[in-house]
Amino acid sequence: MINNIPKNHHEYSLYKINYKNTYSKFKLNELHDDFLINFLIHLSDGSVITIKGNSLYQWNSFTFTKRRKKYKDQLDIKHIIEIANSESKNILLAYSTANILKILCLSTLDIIHSFDNHEWEITSILNIPPNKVITSSNDNTIKMFDYITGDYLLNFNAHIWVVNKIIVLYSESNKIASCSTDRSIKVWDIEDEVCSTVLEGHEDGVTDICESEEGKIISVGEDRCIKIWNWKKAYCEYTIECEDYEFSSIWWIGSQKFMTFGEGSLCIWDYANRKKILVYEMGGGMIKGISLGKRIVKNNILIGVESVYVFWIGQSIELKATSNIQ
Repeated sequence: MINNIPKNHHEYSLYKINYKNTYSKFKLNELHDDFLINFLIHLSDGSVITIKGNSLYQWNSFTFTKRRKKYKDQLDIKHIIEIANSESKNILLAYSTANILKILCLSTLDIIHSFDNHEWEITSILNIPPNKVITSSNDNTIKMFDYITGDYLLNFNAHIWVVNKIIVLYSESNKIASCSTDRSIKVWDIEDEVCSTVLEGHEDGVTDICESEEGKIISVGEDRCIKIWNWKKAYCEYTIECEDYEFSSIWWIGSQKFMTFGEGSLCIWDYANRKKILVYEMGGGMIKGISLGKRIVKNNILIGVESVYVFWIGQSIELKATSNIQ
C-alpha cells in the first residue's frame, strides 16, 4: 500500500518506488535546481545517468553525488540505453541525437561508433546481446547495427507511418515487436528478416507496447484504449477502454502488474483482473522522466523490475486510489 505521500515539497523531486513485494514509496530526494533534467536511466552498476539537453551526468543513486564529469554532445540527447560489452566489460551507452545513433564508452567518454543511416529522428533504441543494437525512427523504418564492429546490418521498411516504439519479446528468441502511428503492431523475426505477424484493432495511432510475463503484447493508443494481444494467434484478447486518460507509455513491472502514463497521470493496473488499482495525479506538475530499474529475467521471461524512478516537477502530488496487494 502506498501512503504518506507529501502534499507539498520542493519543485524538483525524484521518487524511487519499489514494486518487488508491496507498493511502497521508500525514498524521496529533494534535488537542486540545476538538476532540471529531461530524463534519467538506471545502470547495472547501481548508478544513474541523467540527461539535460546535450549533457550527460552520472550519479550515485543513493546520495545523488556526481560520480563522473559531465559529457556533452553537439545536439540534444533524445534516447539512451545501456548496452553490454562482454569483451571489455565496460559500460557502453547507445544514445541518439536527431537521426544519429552513437555508442559511448562511459569510462572514457569516447564515441566508439556513430551511425547516420536514418533519415529522420530516432524514436527508440533496443539492445540485442551480445553485440547488436536496433533503432526505430520517424522515417518509418527499423534498422540494426553491430556496435562492436560498427557494421550496418539490417533495414526493415516497417510501417507506413512513424514507428513509435520497438521492444524485445522475451518469450521468443530473435523476435521484436513494433508499434506505429499507422495503428498497427508488427512482430519481426530478426534472424529470418521478415515480419511474422501484423496486429490491427486500434482506431488511432499506437503509442507504446510492452510484453506481459505470459508473453502477451499490451498496447496503448491515441484511441484511449489498452489492448492485450495473443500475437502468436494474431488476435486481440481483451480491450480496456480508458475514457479518462490517453496513455502515451506502458511498462510491465512484474507481479502481474503493468504501469501506464499519460495526461499527467501515472497508473498501476492489475493484469489478471484488467483493472486500474492505483492512480497518481500529478496536479499542477509534470513527470519529466520515468526509468525502470534492474530488469529481472528468468528463462527468457521478464518477471519484473526491482524499482521505478520517477522524476517529477510540480507543487503537489495526489494518490487517487489505494489497494493492498497480496
